[in-house]
Amino acid sequence: MKAALVILLIAFNAQAAMRPGFSTEVNRWSYAATTNAGSISARTLADATVLIRDIYSLGIRAKIYRNNQFAGDAFTASSSTVMGAVQAPIINDYGLAVEDSTAANSTWTYVERGSSGGLSSSAGSYLSTGLVPSTVYASATNGHILLYVRTAANQAGFCGCQKTGVNSTFALTVGPYVDGNTYAEPFITATSYIAYSDSNGTGMYLASRTSATLNTLYKNGTSVGTNTTDDGPTLPDLSFTMFGLHDTIPVIGQFSTKVVGCYSIGIGLTAAEAAGYTTACQKFQTSLGR
Repeated sequence: MKAALVILLIAFNAQAAMRPGFSTEVNRWSYAATTNAGSISARTLADATVLIRDIYSLGIRAKIYRNNQFAGDAFTASSSTVMGAVQAPIINDYGLAVEDSTAANSTWTYVERGSSGGLSSSAGSYLSTGLVPSTVYASATNGHILLYVRTAANQAGFCGCQKTGVNSTFALTVGPYVDGNTYAEPFITATSYIAYSDSNGTGMYLASRTSATLNTLYKNGTSVGTNTTDDGPTLPDLSFTMFGLHDTIPVIGQFSTKVVGCYSIGIGLTAAEAAGYTTACQKFQTSLGR
């Protein structure tokens, strides 16, 4: 009987080993959600496991530093800053295990499933990831930001951060800015940003810098703009912020109230990787009915 049990355990462990991310990212996400007074359904955990497998299959797992799909069971609105699973990223290699909000959770709106699914805030609420580019990235010539924007509006809202006293920025507008352009600024100083005309646009926006002279913006997996200027960006020393820009004062500004389905931060992705990664994230979002 003992021998049979040992064989069964070995077989189980071998099966788990063949499922990259199952016992690491997804279980870690579930644990972080639980410690933050949250929970995640078995259905959502299973879909998240597929997402992690897809990322490994694309060969880009090491390029993904943080990925929060804003999923898990809903929280009860109150004066507490705790929001359960939605504050815990599925991939969390750098930064906080649970993203920090200084505002009451009643200032946030969260729906896991359906056409209105995603997370949004009232003006002035933001999430701090705790990821500081100057302590994580090797250089300011290789990075990506992905946002799944679900609200059709032109708004002066950013997600990202800057370097104290210097206009070196790692940021992406939450879809189109107030002037109707989506601005991609994954490590820029002054002139290497991309302005993509996209009034009231929605979708998966992925800004990717892969060298000192190539900054590319993708929408729904397709390139919509590039900039080949080398303006000598340096690494921001402030933490990356969602639903606001952690800028040079330093304070949080440029708040967004749009609904965001997910975000990702990491190393720069090639065109093929950007397309594959967008598809993987969209598959998970579609499983939530978003």
